[in-house]
Amino acid sequence: MMTDLSHLTESVSRAAFEASIALTRPHVLMRPALCLDGNMYCALYGENIMEGCAGFGETADLAMQDFDRNWYGQKAPTPAGPHD
Repeated sequence: MMTDLSHLTESVSRAAFEASIALTRPHVLMRPALCLDGNMYCALYGENIMEGCAGFGETADLAMQDFDRNWYGQKAPTPAGPHD
């Protein structure tokens, strides 16, 4: 009986930890707009894909996963200089 209770406690703790991690994902915090772009979903944070952050995928979930990867890996755009 004690083993079953220990297993249940561990399972609940693991589920709570995974839920807390999910709530800190960029697409959850930043709430990008989700729209269809042709046959792909686009998750976009910002005015456009050149200045913001975007993710694309065949499903809404895949677009949000791509958004998260791009959020962590995307570099800021280079500002235009006076001669550009």
